[in-house]
Amino acid sequence: MAEHRSADITADDIGGRAWLTRVRAGDVEYIEIRARIPLHSNEHVARTQLATALNLMRDFLAHLAPRLGRRTGRTHPTIGRRTT
Repeated sequence: MAEHRSADITADDIGGRAWLTRVRAGDVEYIEIRARIPLHSNEHVARTQLATALNLMRDFLAHLAPRLGRRTGRTHPTIGRRTT
C-alpha cells in the first residue's frame, strides 16, 4: 500500500488545477501527478485536448523519469537541497 509522505502541492492559476504529491511505495519514492483540466464543449475539440494531454504526458515522462535516478545524492540546482 502506498503511503503519502507529503501534503499536496497545488497549482491552480493555470486555467485548470494540478496536484503533486510525494509518495513512498516500498523502498521507492514517487511523484504522484493529478490534474483537472476543463475540456471544450465541442466533442472533437475535447478529444483533441485529451490526445494532446496524453502526448505531452508521454513526452514529460520520457524527459523526466530517466533523469530522476541520476539526481539521487546530488544537490538540486534550483532549490539547493540534496535529492536523497
